[in-house]
Amino acid sequence: MAVRFLHLGDLHLGFALAGMPVREARIWRAQQLEALREMLESACREGAQLFLFAGDVFDTPTPDAALARSFFAMLREMNIPAVIAPGNHDAFVAGGVYDGGLCPENVYVFREEEVACFRFPSLGVSVYGYAFRGEAHGAPTLPDRGMLPTDTVNVLLAHGVLGAPTSPYAPMTAAMLAQSGFVYAALGHVHLPDAPCRVGDTLVAYTGFFAGRGFDETGVGHANLVTVEHSRAEVTSLESTAYRFAVHRVDCTGALDG
Repeated sequence: MAVRFLHLGDLHLGFALAGMPVREARIWRAQQLEALREMLESACREGAQLFLFAGDVFDTPTPDAALARSFFAMLREMNIPAVIAPGNHDAFVAGGVYDGGLCPENVYVFREEEVACFRFPSLGVSVYGYAFRGEAHGAPTLPDRGMLPTDTVNVLLAHGVLGAPTSPYAPMTAAMLAQSGFVYAALGHVHLPDAPCRVGDTLVAYTGFFAGRGFDETGVGHANLVTVEHSRAEVTSLESTAYRFAVHRVDCTGALDG
């Protein structure tokens, strides 16, 4: 039986957009939330049974309360399980957005720096992950394949950096992931990633940004629709409808000086 889930990362909801007029920034942020709703609804129509958020859902651990309520209300309405692995921007902190009783029953949030697991027997899926508890996180200690259950699809949900061993943001190596035996590693933190790659039996993928935060993140944002069948994961990249930054070059050849 196939399992299908949506992997999202680096939403940065509530980003300040400081260089934009207040009214336009408010419209931009509201549209990003609407684009997220469209993405979730589209994934559900495509048969998604689970949402995985790979950190930095919010741009701060203590976002605007109305924004947080809108986000969690949206997930409640979708009525399927959602798992969040807090990142360096939205770290799990006392009194923060994930510690204030806002999460509905269908939302599962990793709370500790050590790797833990949420199991979904009805889906045949086990999701492993951890939380940033501050702005940095050491290299995570991942289970190896001999420690994973053999009767479920085992997925890693992690905010961190692949291939940068001195990074302060939960550095991981391809060898670590290959040894782990996860079917899929749903990663966040890198906004302009390389294409998904397979290390051993594990398909490793970032989504990149969902909505650009400036002219260093131009073009369309993405999320990953992941299908696992016969212990093999495949990814379809979905485009976000969020507003985007764009750079246009204009040929001014022959234009007269003012």
